[in-house]
Amino acid sequence: MDYNNLGIEIVEVYNPEEWMANLPDFNFSLFITSHWVMSMSNETDAPIFLDFTINKKTVAKLSGLICNRGKFKGKQLYCYAGPALKEINQTLYDGCFEKLLEYAREKRLSRIIIGSYDQQNLLKVKTRKFFASSRNEYVVDLTQDLNSNYSKGFKKNIQKAETYDLQYCEDSSDKKFHDLFNLIETTRKRKAKKYKSSYNPFYLSNLNKESIKRLTQTGIGNTHYVNDSDGNAQCVVYNLEFNGKSYGLLMGTSKTAYNYGIPSFLDNSMLKQLKHRGFSYYNVGGAPDDSSGYNLQKYKKSMGGIKHHVYGATTNFLVSPQKVLNPLLTLSRMLPTNNFLVKFLKRLVH
Repeated sequence: MDYNNLGIEIVEVYNPEEWMANLPDFNFSLFITSHWVMSMSNETDAPIFLDFTINKKTVAKLSGLICNRGKFKGKQLYCYAGPALKEINQTLYDGCFEKLLEYAREKRLSRIIIGSYDQQNLLKVKTRKFFASSRNEYVVDLTQDLNSNYSKGFKKNIQKAETYDLQYCEDSSDKKFHDLFNLIETTRKRKAKKYKSSYNPFYLSNLNKESIKRLTQTGIGNTHYVNDSDGNAQCVVYNLEFNGKSYGLLMGTSKTAYNYGIPSFLDNSMLKQLKHRGFSYYNVGGAPDDSSGYNLQKYKKSMGGIKHHVYGATTNFLVSPQKVLNPLLTLSRMLPTNNFLVKFLKRLVH
């Protein structure tokens, strides 16, 4: 099908506040809000805000970064999630990607990379030139009774933690950054030792301590934490929270907190607080769909998380001279993801 027959046009919006004004009318990911995109931008990665229109009426919205990867890789469009649709429709979704491909070529963008973080639909793009990627996220429905969806083990951990003198708090300022980053580093070291592999807690492009501070200043970032009787933070969760949507971005835990069920205590307290404030869901984030992610999957399910299979999309290089790298991309897709050669190729061309 020639999706251009839909008459879709792309309009660049240069004022983030203007672009955000009608975003709540669409099924949008928290990762395309101006709060997130502006916070992730830097000297080489510039924010971009797009409206997809038909007859001058906006039918979808998308934002991301124009990333300057140098002469070798060129300028690329990177989005953390796909277009936000007012109505979930496969033909419209594919049409937006078709127009995005045309737009990228006109702007001499070398490649398009679309993530699937907090993706609000389960559509798999079918547009030519795009290669679908997939992953799982676990979402807790906050409109339902929470306790009835908890596992026995999760409830047992909560009860165990409640026997100790613990205090749950939240803070939307930057006062808890010290505890947050310290506990994240503690968690990183523990996982690296346990699984004998590198673990990067700042797993998203441009996510780092500085961008987290910028996120908090926009008002979308919020810290939930549990202190012990001495006032020391034992477990910290950093969320994105906006317009009734919430996403668990980062979590840090002390060495002993797991022994006392504190992570479950924190998550239960946080979920109740979000539900009380009228939030519709809590996205617990992703987990590998294999044995390496078994424990993480199990925990996210134990707190009522329902698995959502979501899709992103990427292209090969679209313009010369970067097109010469396409055979390497093709090879990387054919080999197992844990292959050392694939890891090398990804570092080289992604």
